Amino acid sequence: MVSYNKHNGWQIIKNVKGLFIFAIITLIVFVNLVPGNAYVHSGDENYHVLHNCLPTGVGTYTNTTTDISINYYLPINSTQIKSFSYSLDENSNSTLSYLSKDATEAVIPSLTIQNFSKYIYYSISGPLENLANGNHTLRTFAYFIDGAVKSLWNQTFRVNTNFKEPQLIILSPQNQSTYTNEVPIVSNTNSNVIMAYYTFDSSSNNNWIPISGNATLTGLKEGYHTLTISVVTEANLQSVHADCRQTIEFYFDSSQNNLFLIMSNQTNIILIAVLTIAIVVIVVVFLYFKRNKVKDSNN
Repeated sequence: MVSYNKHNGWQIIKNVKGLFIFAIITLIVFVNLVPGNAYVHSGDENYHVLHNCLPTGVGTYTNTTTDISINYYLPINSTQIKSFSYSLDENSNSTLSYLSKDATEAVIPSLTIQNFSKYIYYSISGPLENLANGNHTLRTFAYFIDGAVKSLWNQTFRVNTNFKEPQLIILSPQNQSTYTNEVPIVSNTNSNVIMAYYTFDSSSNNNWIPISGNATLTGLKEGYHTLTISVVTEANLQSVHADCRQTIEFYFDSSQNNLFLIMSNQTNIILIAVLTIAIVVIVVVFLYFKRNKVKDSNN
């Protein structure tokens, strides 16, 4: 049995307090060191923020042209920039176009920055043309009004004009079509499938259902329905697109199925009636000729 006294109680409280403070400090440091979109604290004007830069280093570009696109936030109290340039594959520099404005007029929803009024936003762009197949290295530079030059952003990307982007085609159900019974799900891709999912009448990404081969939608309610299929193929592993996705909208009307059954029954009745009449006519004609043949024999 462990005895408890006042001294031990205060020691436990101090230890818990120390662990709590350490956890808070660790969390703050982690948030500020996470790569990607930088987080700028309110009142801190020392952060230079790059956001959504292109071209991306993920996937393969299939065209010989693409665009440079950089969103750059610079603290308003920093030395401002007079121009930007880029170098491709260590060749000579070329000038990039840019627009600058007060960051409060160019807030990007997916970027977490507090106190936008303390930043200048630069939208930097330029074309990359006549790209050869293979890997390329892009370097961008910022030229400040005080004469300083800063390496702004570097990226390596791949071009392969022979690469075929993955494609998904939903063969069934057909878009804007009406169905009266079970609806088969049939799709086709131009590359081997690694994973396939579908979601039915749902806008949530949490309702994806794995699919292997073809499937069938049953027990459908009357009205419009939406089917989305998402497929990851071997080609997606080399593409700038993580998956292939297509959405189809169709209408389900079971009353038409009932009408078809009614029409089918009516058609069967008519067919039976026609066959019956035909048989009767054939029998009558046969008897008529047989009777005349007998008369001729007697004569």
